[in-house]
Amino acid sequence: MKKLITLFIAMFVFLAGMHSIAQTVDKVWTRHNAKEWFNKKEWLGALHLQPHKTLNKVEFASKYQVYKVYWDKAFSFLQEHNLQTLAGGNHPVYGDNVFA
Repeated sequence: MKKLITLFIAMFVFLAGMHSIAQTVDKVWTRHNAKEWFNKKEWLGALHLQPHKTLNKVEFASKYQVYKVYWDKAFSFLQEHNLQTLAGGNHPVYGDNVFA
């Protein structure tokens, strides 16, 4: 009986750990699904830009998902400001993490 309880506890801990890991693993981006996501351009919002063709779409999709708030703030800044007329210097966009 003691072995059965120990086995039950071990299985519970194992399954709880697996569930925890599954909650923290990011989506695995392939070239195909990153290209599909990228080409929808939902991440650009209302901004009309064409990223360079050499952009690593898999890396960008992965980083965008992790830092979505930062990217959205940066794209919003680009939409609201003309970089050609922006004064030189550091322009905070979002706290200490995003600036132009």
